[in-house]
Amino acid sequence: IHALTYLGRHDEALPLLDAAVELHPNEPARRFPRATIHLLNERFAEGWDDYAFRHLASVAHVRMLPFSLWRGQALAGKTILVLAEQGLGDQVMFASCLPDLLALGPARTIVEVVDRVAPTIERSFPMCEVIATKQDNAFAWVTQLGSVDYFVAMGDLPRYVRRERSAFPRHSG
Repeated sequence: IHALTYLGRHDEALPLLDAAVELHPNEPARRFPRATIHLLNERFAEGWDDYAFRHLASVAHVRMLPFSLWRGQALAGKTILVLAEQGLGDQVMFASCLPDLLALGPARTIVEVVDRVAPTIERSFPMCEVIATKQDNAFAWVTQLGSVDYFVAMGDLPRYVRRERSAFPRHSG
């Protein structure tokens, strides 16, 4: 399956992955390659749903907080904390979803990013409270936030705001 995926033979790999997911629906090793194929082929809803299983691949990268996990619920008047994940480039890429999140009307949007990218995110999204961290499990900064209704991993934002091609912003450059 992996060889077919890496060779770009998606039409052959996808039925095999579908069958593997049917047998083992929570196995990230089967979901992630399928996510890649779906995303490459602009089947965004299916791709982002499979991509969400990346958290199960390694507990070393799971970061949980004592707030409700945001799964697309209404945000009007709520406070949401967006947790940093992956590397600098990924954080910049996923930050492109912040305007979509802000359009949902949260009263407060707190965005954790790794300290090296924080100035860029602050300049780009002045309506967000940006928290610069080392992106580790030292969550002392969370105690200073006050009331938080939801949290979400930054890489999960497209799952809720970019489920189809038309949801992506148009750029001329």
